[in-house]
Amino acid sequence: MKGRAGPRRVQGSHRHVIAITGRENRLAARRPAKPALCLMQHAILLYDGVCGLCGRIVQFVLDRDKSDVFRFAPLQGEVAMKALQARGCALAELSTVILVLNPQQSNERLLVRSDAALETLVLLGIPWNLLSLLGRLCPRSLRDRIYEWIAHRRYRMFGRLEACAIPTEAQQRKFLSRAFLE
Repeated sequence: MKGRAGPRRVQGSHRHVIAITGRENRLAARRPAKPALCLMQHAILLYDGVCGLCGRIVQFVLDRDKSDVFRFAPLQGEVAMKALQARGCALAELSTVILVLNPQQSNERLLVRSDAALETLVLLGIPWNLLSLLGRLCPRSLRDRIYEWIAHRRYRMFGRLEACAIPTEAQQRKFLSRAFLE
């Protein structure tokens, strides 16, 4: 379609995408791409502080967080309690990992269950984001059933921690404390 300017709809695999043509394409090329997370923003992973599986997952993320994206807080702590109360979430209802994207921003989002786990993999980068793509091929309802099955049995399968692992000095700054709330 010669001479056609402006956006047009193109059928995608499961949703519509916008194709930019003509003058808009040149303007879009000049605009800097917006990063998913600003350098000053971090994703906060709220986890069960007494769960053996959750402790291993936190250590897994700590070891692979090369871009310094993640901050951590146990669900049993004051940071998680205040963050969830501010959003009207009851802590007793949430026996899951929670990922807070763009914390304390107007576009803040809470992800739970399998969505939180898959987005964590995306934020870790290659090769983990590829694993996330495979996970997203499975419908959310099925992913969440599998997640809940494991979550329900996590203490039996992985044990309950009497004390949290002590982070290294470099890792300590990634764990949020009461000072974060002030």
